[in-house]
Amino acid sequence: MQLHEKYRGQGFEVLAFPCNQFAFQEPGSAAGVQQWAARTFGASFMVMGKVRVNGWLAHPVFKFLKGACEACGGAVKWNFSGKFLVARDGTVVKRFGGDPPQRTALIEELLAASGGNAA
Repeated sequence: MQLHEKYRGQGFEVLAFPCNQFAFQEPGSAAGVQQWAARTFGASFMVMGKVRVNGWLAHPVFKFLKGACEACGGAVKWNFSGKFLVARDGTVVKRFGGDPPQRTALIEELLAASGGNAA
């Protein structure tokens, strides 16, 4: 959420995909998740429709993301920590778990390379 606030004026967007496959932590609707995130964390990013991220019923977006690069594959282990960095042209740049410091540096590098409108 902090990254979204910091870089959204430069073209960076965060898209959240609610998923109830992880300890059933998101049983509500996408709108309910958005309201909860806004109220609890002050989140202003876009919350998409609820999806499955793993298994044969995984949403096509996650099938694409996980198949986009050698390091991107494998099951998403936890929906709050599984993150994919995608460039504006749709190229999956990297998959991250947790909050590694290099993620911020890579976002800044992509934004700088595109004149502030890449990620």
